[in-house]
Amino acid sequence: MQTVEKTFPILPMMCSPIPTTALESEYLPQRQHPRCQSRILGLLGWALLGGGMLALVAEYPAWGQSISNATVTEILDSNQVYIQNQRAQVNGVAQRQQRVRTESARTSLRFNTGAVARLSHNSSLVVGQCAQLNRGTLLVNGTLNGCSTTTVAGVRGTLYTLEVTEDGQTIVQVFEGEVTVQPQTEVFEPVEDEEPQAQERGFPERDSRGSSEPKQLGIKQTEPSTDPNPAPPDGATPDPNSPSETPAETMDFNPDSAIVVTEGQQVTVDAEQEEAVITALTPEDFIELLEGPLISGFAAELPGISDLRGVFERLFPDVPVPSSLLPISVPVPVPSLRLPF
Repeated sequence: MQTVEKTFPILPMMCSPIPTTALESEYLPQRQHPRCQSRILGLLGWALLGGGMLALVAEYPAWGQSISNATVTEILDSNQVYIQNQRAQVNGVAQRQQRVRTESARTSLRFNTGAVARLSHNSSLVVGQCAQLNRGTLLVNGTLNGCSTTTVAGVRGTLYTLEVTEDGQTIVQVFEGEVTVQPQTEVFEPVEDEEPQAQERGFPERDSRGSSEPKQLGIKQTEPSTDPNPAPPDGATPDPNSPSETPAETMDFNPDSAIVVTEGQQVTVDAEQEEAVITALTPEDFIELLEGPLISGFAAELPGISDLRGVFERLFPDVPVPSSLLPISVPVPVPSLRLPF
């Protein structure tokens, strides 16, 4: 019987079988050159490595995807949520470079990267290379960079809020994880609303926590007292470890800046003055977030909200955990016993 040798074009000629005797060729399989065997093992190794990388991308879709769209998942308080000035519905999709705007409503968005974002009242966001907030307040959970016309918040899996005030300041509050805040290098065209503003139509202006009174935020509020030894109120002894008594830190904010904001911190950026002020969040900030319009009332629980309990306990070990962070206890039904008499 004539033996037909099979050759593979991806292997060099040195992969041809090693000559054997007639007896060996009848009873033993043909041996390959040792160098050919090492090349085959190398190809198998690269194939396994590539499969592992594909598995990682499948598990963490944000690693292999860029922002391309955002889907509306919930609408609360009213129907005044718009995509490109068209009334939005649940499951409506905002494509890249399209704008999502709220008036007297709140909305939840799910980006194609898997990140979840929520917009408060009177907010405007453009789906772009980042979640570009033009006004209002944005809550982000997951891998989604938020930005304004002056600031970029670079993240990798975290929970933070981004706010653009009326005077052009950008405020980033980090509740879990870490955010790197840098100046915005891209130039965005100003976004003009074709519809009148909410306050012009009779709706009260709301801040990020749902209050009808606008917040007065600025550098002056976060500056420490000029008195080097301020007297504590009512003769109380100041606690140097208390976040509310930690002095603010003022930093330069220029094109070379890269400010790392960790969990339990807030940064207020005044790009016009090229200043950034870092202060510590307080337990009240966590409570106001949990009970405010960015979380309260939504049917779907915010992914990762349970992680806030661990953060709160680490930051404020002497403060009782808010009830909104406590696990919900489900009563266990007790079967009734029937007595024989």
